[in-house]
Amino acid sequence: MAVRFITVAQVRAYSGVTDTLVSDADLTEIIEDIEYQIEKFLNSNLVPATTIESQTGNGKTTTFTSRAPLLALLSLTVNDTVIGLDTTDWDVSGRIKLLSGSDRAIFPRDKTNKVWIKYIHGRLEWDKLVATDTTSDSVAGTSIALAVSSETGFSTNDYVEISSFDGNKEVAKVTGTSSNTITVDNLTLTHLSGATVRRYQIDSTITRFMKIWASIAAISRVVGESFDEITGYTMGEFQVQKGEPYTQWREAIVRLEQQAREIQQRLRPTPGILV
Repeated sequence: MAVRFITVAQVRAYSGVTDTLVSDADLTEIIEDIEYQIEKFLNSNLVPATTIESQTGNGKTTTFTSRAPLLALLSLTVNDTVIGLDTTDWDVSGRIKLLSGSDRAIFPRDKTNKVWIKYIHGRLEWDKLVATDTTSDSVAGTSIALAVSSETGFSTNDYVEISSFDGNKEVAKVTGTSSNTITVDNLTLTHLSGATVRRYQIDSTITRFMKIWASIAAISRVVGESFDEITGYTMGEFQVQKGEPYTQWREAIVRLEQQAREIQQRLRPTPGILV
């Protein structure tokens, strides 16, 4: 594995733990574990992921994906019938609804009728500083070049949300940028000129939560490794006791845990849906 969301330098700045106390390699291992554990606690991907799942119909016009938040519905098939995405409605909760005019009125309650859903999910937030508008209509397809007012701030491998006045909204991955152009990997819907293009990023509250817990783990490592430190020595008739800086480290952990508890009250795991 490798660190994905926070850096060694950020954790050192939060904790005060220098490389003479915990090496970069050991701190990297601590961060990797913290990132994994917090992502697991939140029950959601912190980077967009594409999932294909199958379900048995429920006899209703609405179903839910098993993973959320739902960022984009890529394809929907009911008993070998491909459903036009323009005849569906979905939201971040994972709810997918068949609209009037859909090729299927309901998701049939029949074990022989399989529902296949391909979608993108992930727990992200909009980057308030990076957004633009399209300057022409766009079509559905792969490797679509969006004409935009400005490509500043957008980079390859970013995920963006395209939302237009006709109600069409989806998420796509940036595969390249050039002057006033953002190329994305796939669009399942058409979008009118003037559509908003916004860059996604990991929730800054979550990254702060990770930095705090990684700092607590790093400080605990420092305290644990201090058992064999020389705390006193004698030179002739003189004796010196210097003690250990345990009080300062303990106070740092107390303050960090207090911040972590305050953030955890605002962070809730994403509900899992059994289908």
